[in-house]
Amino acid sequence: MANDASTRPSDAQVRTWLEGERARLTALRGELTEDVDDEGTGEELSAVDQHPADTGTDVESRTGSWSVLEQVSAGLAAVDDAFERLERGVYGRCAICGEAIDPERLAALPATRYCLRHQQQVDEDRGRPSPSGTTSPRPI
Repeated sequence: MANDASTRPSDAQVRTWLEGERARLTALRGELTEDVDDEGTGEELSAVDQHPADTGTDVESRTGSWSVLEQVSAGLAAVDDAFERLERGVYGRCAICGEAIDPERLAALPATRYCLRHQQQVDEDRGRPSPSGTTSPRPI
């Protein structure tokens, strides 16, 4: 879809998308932080009572929570970056080719920096599978 003045989202719409994404990620970060804090307290007073496999499961769960928490923090940083791009007047343009990003992609991923073609290239360069279809999967 071509992104001309008639299809480009308004700055107010973009702010709404970004604020919604920030609220979603902030709430998720709060939930994850509580989970990580709860996992760190450990309800059992002694590891002697715990089977080694249970201890391993606890460690794996805690590691997974920290990993997701890091992804959420990166998502919040991307939202902040998108607000800065909006202020500079470059929001909605691919950081690589400068072409307009499809408005549907922006609605689905308001903090995206790349058009679909270049997002696939970035993902491949990072060793991630490329998304199929017209939009990338929604980040955590």
